Amino acid sequence: MGYDLYLELLQSTVAELKKKAEQGEDADQAAIDPEINLHLAAFLPESYIADTSQRYHIYRRISAAGSQGPDELADLREELEDRYGNLPREAGTLLQIIGLKHQLREFGIQKLEQGPRALVFSFADNAPVDPRSILELIESTARDKTVIRLTPDQRLVVPIEESTDIFLKIRDILSRLKKNP
Repeated sequence: MGYDLYLELLQSTVAELKKKAEQGEDADQAAIDPEINLHLAAFLPESYIADTSQRYHIYRRISAAGSQGPDELADLREELEDRYGNLPREAGTLLQIIGLKHQLREFGIQKLEQGPRALVFSFADNAPVDPRSILELIESTARDKTVIRLTPDQRLVVPIEESTDIFLKIRDILSRLKKNP
């Protein structure tokens, strides 16, 4: 990563944190930058955007759009398809992963990892998730052979099968963790 790219990313991160602080979001939640480790190829192929400088520029825009919210990311996706054609699978996966960061941040999830047979959601100490939602999620699978469990170090372990659509499973878990009204 070049010095200019580093400074640009640093400036956008600082601007984002200031914006969130002004909007009254919890500083701890705003500081969370979820780490996502999934066994998926996620990048902009050279065959899609041949010019290296253009690819780097698009990577920066994807990063910025992902920190702003889902609407900006959807607009960028539409622009990429208009400009370069249909997104290759790897580029679509990249956009989905970046979109997940915003959702994970809302739940105070610091890390999402894919293991051989499970997804692991690691929560921050002050995650804004209602404990009842987690308990209901765990209890809903108590009779299944795919039991969800919460470890003492605040990691939610969700078993998955090899043929599972990872993004569908993640969205399902996050929707079930939404705060109770």
